[in-house]
Amino acid sequence: MENFEFEHKKNLASSRLLIDTSLRRFAGRKEKVVMTQAAPQQKARNPIFARIAAAKASVGGNIIRDGKYTFGILKMLADSEAKFNGHMFIVEFTVLASESLPDIVDEKSGKPVLANAVGSTCSYVLNLDKNIAAMGNAKSFVMALLNQPNESEIDLEDFAETLEALVAQDQPARGMIIKDETFRKTIRGGVNAGKPFTGHRWQYVEETEEQIKARRAEFDKVAAVAAAAAATGAPTA
Repeated sequence: MENFEFEHKKNLASSRLLIDTSLRRFAGRKEKVVMTQAAPQQKARNPIFARIAAAKASVGGNIIRDGKYTFGILKMLADSEAKFNGHMFIVEFTVLASESLPDIVDEKSGKPVLANAVGSTCSYVLNLDKNIAAMGNAKSFVMALLNQPNESEIDLEDFAETLEALVAQDQPARGMIIKDETFRKTIRGGVNAGKPFTGHRWQYVEETEEQIKARRAEFDKVAAVAAAAAATGAPTA
């Protein structure tokens, strides 16, 4: 499995990053991201990507229940504040494997918390404007996805460009998988001080480009069946 290597380029002002959809993963040596010349008048990058790149990596979570997981990535988004109440970083998953954690109970019901079921979908949702830890949470996720464990070795400009490519329309991360194990901690300050918080330990998963390509095709097939069923009103399997 090749890893993405964030290689600093001298002429970034006149270049842009291209990630080759599902075919840039990788056996044995580090993969260099591909830079090509930009159009003369290229749309300015959303500054939110640079803010994530500059953030201190951390962990966080939303919607995913306590548990151990293997997730397949369906989509990565970075939506503007015009659509949501603030800039949002969103990763949509399908659950490929899950395991509930022992001794984790719901504070209100007192019942055990069950992990999201295999075959279900869930999302990792971060409000980058309202959550002080959200920038670091987003960065931590992307670092794990691309097998970049050493934050000190990351070039911020390249990281921001890579992040922008990951949320682009061609969705190069679709079909990749990532592992996650949640953990509990107590919020120390603010209006939610004393309340429990669910964080995430993301873990890189090594795969061949053929495996990723096949999974992406499988996801596309499932999505096509679901879309056809929705159009006709027929139930999906």
